[in-house]
Amino acid sequence: MNTLMDLHKRLCYLEEEATLSELLKFLGMRYFEGSRKEGNEDRDVYEFIEDNTMAIEVLLNESKVRFHSKLNAYTGSKDGSFWDILFETKLGVLARLLDVLDEKYPYLGSITFEFFTCGQFEAFNVYYGPCGWQLRWV
Repeated sequence: MNTLMDLHKRLCYLEEEATLSELLKFLGMRYFEGSRKEGNEDRDVYEFIEDNTMAIEVLLNESKVRFHSKLNAYTGSKDGSFWDILFETKLGVLARLLDVLDEKYPYLGSITFEFFTCGQFEAFNVYYGPCGWQLRWV
């Protein structure tokens, strides 16, 4: 991307049309090949490419998608944290990610999205309101 307009167009595309594969690539994630195998029979896992840590876990028997923070995220600076950037400044990209995960797993029915924070999972959703994209903890 060479210009501000290129960046804007790329983000608009990611928010409106990107596939799961494109979003995973943009977010630096990949599907974990050990998903649905011994020890992971009932879940799909998406991991960070950089360090192979779990990023997203789809619980196939519970209709839940869990976003995992790195354990060291609590001890470091909040500035520049991956999840803070996504959940606070790129809600349109997060909303698209939730949509494509819903599309990939239609047989799960109504999916609950959860984020691991402060030592526990908190359910959330993203919606477009009068002030733009907003995060709602449920």
